[in-house]
Amino acid sequence: MYRPTTEEIQKVKGMGFLIDKTTMCHFNGRVLTVNGRVTAKTLSVIAEAAEKFGNGYAAMTTRQTIEIQHIPYENILPLVKFLAQHGLEIGGTGPK
Repeated sequence: MYRPTTEEIQKVKGMGFLIDKTTMCHFNGRVLTVNGRVTAKTLSVIAEAAEKFGNGYAAMTTRQTIEIQHIPYENILPLVKFLAQHGLEIGGTGPK
């Protein structure tokens, strides 16, 4: 299993992905919402993305985002592109 370098971890953190500390080989990405509200269509897109690019799980965060979990490093850019096609974006980890 590929373990990302420190530089790769920092690069994708700036994109909104945090290292999954339970594995140190996967990331969690926060899908931005408007005040925590999403449509049923948006939920289905996020569910599809979670299955396709992560481990099939998503979680609500205290920052009113939906976090797709357990994303391998090589799936990050394809996930970002997939979400962008549906008008969604990853973010929410702050400026650093």
